Amino acid sequence: MKWLIEPTGKNSWKYPNGARLPNGIITILLKKYWPGMFTPDPVNHPERKILATCWDHYEVAFHLAYETAAKAVISNFWKFYRVLEEHKAMADEYVLRAARKQTRQIQYEVHWVAISRYYHDKHGVKVTKEEAKAQDLTLEREQYMLVALDWCYRHPEGWAGLVDMWVGADTEFAAKSSINKANRGHDGTHGQGNRNHWHTKKIKEEKLKRPLSDIES
Repeated sequence: MKWLIEPTGKNSWKYPNGARLPNGIITILLKKYWPGMFTPDPVNHPERKILATCWDHYEVAFHLAYETAAKAVISNFWKFYRVLEEHKAMADEYVLRAARKQTRQIQYEVHWVAISRYYHDKHGVKVTKEEAKAQDLTLEREQYMLVALDWCYRHPEGWAGLVDMWVGADTEFAAKSSINKANRGHDGTHGQGNRNHWHTKKIKEEKLKRPLSDIES
C-alpha cells in the first residue's frame, strides 16, 4: 500500500499519520544509490572517473536496472508514495528539489559523521557531529579510511575520493576549503593539528579518570 501525499508550501509535504517522512526516504535512497567513483562517459572516455558529490552526477551515473542513479532514486521513491493526478507535476518538482538539496546535505554531513564514528570506535568516547563541527576537528587520511560509513562501504574507491577531498589531496576541493577556512578565521593547519591533539588527550583523560602526560597522549 502506498501512502497518499501532497506537496504543500515551498518544500513540504502533507502525509498521513504513520507514513514515513518523504524527504527522509529520499535521503535513504540517495545513500543506497550513491554512485561513488563512476565513469560519466564509458564509451568515449573509459579512463575518466569522477566522484559523485551532487545530484547532477546521479543523473549521469549509469545504473544497470534503472539506467541512471537518479532514476533509481526517483523510481523507488514512488514505490512508497502516490499523489492525486492534479498534484503530480508539482510533486515531481518537489522530489527533484529535495533530491538536489539532500545530496548536498549528505555530502556535508558525512565528513562530520566519519569523525564522530572514529572517536567512538577507536577511542570509545562520544563526540557528536555537532561537536566535531563546532571544534572544526579533522583526522589523518589513514584514520578516515578506518571508518567508512555503511552506505559508502561498498564503494571503497568512492570513500577514498571523499577522504582525499577532506585531507586536501583533491586540489580543487582543497582550494575551496582554504577559502572557507580563511572566511572563518586565520587558524591554519598547524592550529588544527593542535586542536585535535588536545581534544584527543581530553577525552582519553575523561575515560581514564586521570590526567595524561604529553608522552601518553
